[in-house]
Amino acid sequence: MLFAFSAGSVGTGPDRFVASVPFVVAPGATLNTPVDPVSRSVNDSSLTLERLQLLYSLTLGPFATEREALSGLDTVGAALLWASLVLGVGVQYAKERKPATLFDAPQPVADSEPMRFIRNVRGWEATDGHYEAEHAIARPDHKRLIRWEMGRATITVGIDSDNFLRCLEQALSFPNIRAVVANDKLRLAIELCAGYRFELSKNAQFIALVTALEAILPEADVSPAAMTVIDQAAELTRKTRDQQPRQSEQWTELNRLLSRVSQLKHEAIGTSMRRFAESVILRNPELGDATMVTSSLREAYSTRSRLLHDGIIDQAAIGTQLGFLRDFVPRLLRVLFEEASGARP
Repeated sequence: MLFAFSAGSVGTGPDRFVASVPFVVAPGATLNTPVDPVSRSVNDSSLTLERLQLLYSLTLGPFATEREALSGLDTVGAALLWASLVLGVGVQYAKERKPATLFDAPQPVADSEPMRFIRNVRGWEATDGHYEAEHAIARPDHKRLIRWEMGRATITVGIDSDNFLRCLEQALSFPNIRAVVANDKLRLAIELCAGYRFELSKNAQFIALVTALEAILPEADVSPAAMTVIDQAAELTRKTRDQQPRQSEQWTELNRLLSRVSQLKHEAIGTSMRRFAESVILRNPELGDATMVTSSLREAYSTRSRLLHDGIIDQAAIGTQLGFLRDFVPRLLRVLFEEASGARP
């Protein structure tokens, strides 16, 4: 398919806006959707799932203003991340936003296909503008808009649409889902986790999942005793550096060493990863045995370092550790999502 276009708005009624977010699911997953859009009532809004030619679209609204609809785009994105965790499916949604192109005056509908079909179905004698299906949009739904969808790789489409929508409804009912939107580190970690299923090789999936864990880590400092030793080493390095001519190679090398010494004040990523996971498990014991989990994380991070350093690693080890990460990382992020959104005490 080179491109397709269709009626992309209701085109009647009072002035109002909706938040519309296109998305795809990872190859191998299926999302069973009916031909017609499916809607659910969520709080004071309507959530609509629609299958396009090569994309899916989620629409939330109506909103009284475009600004409110733009905020709704973030909310829909967070709900999709929740669905990816609960249903175990890779989801990628559009983050780039692009407004509709509105005409200065309504344009008559052409008396040829496919515009004739749109006129017959919607009763439109003219259109007010158009927009691209690939971008997130705060759409003026009262306008008569044509939706353009460009061709791209076909997505293999088995998840029941009702189950998918129930999952989104659950996320939108959380007391403070906006806190997830505002938590850049958590959102990035979930996006990395959701995206790993798009990777074809085990190595790429493994690195993506470990990186998802790394992305969520808070920055932690080493112990006071270690900090004292590092400060002493930094001071010695600084004094030695300043004894060299500033433009010399020796000064440059010692300055780099000083920067590296200063970085030692922060806890090593592997250690920080294990301690963070242990703290979450203590709050949520259903995540597993803390000792076993931290041991598995130690092995995974060590394997990740060797893989990135050497470019190759024992695939049997990757397979075992990847199985652990595929199970643990989504469950950990699901708990963190629930905590951040107020769904979990």
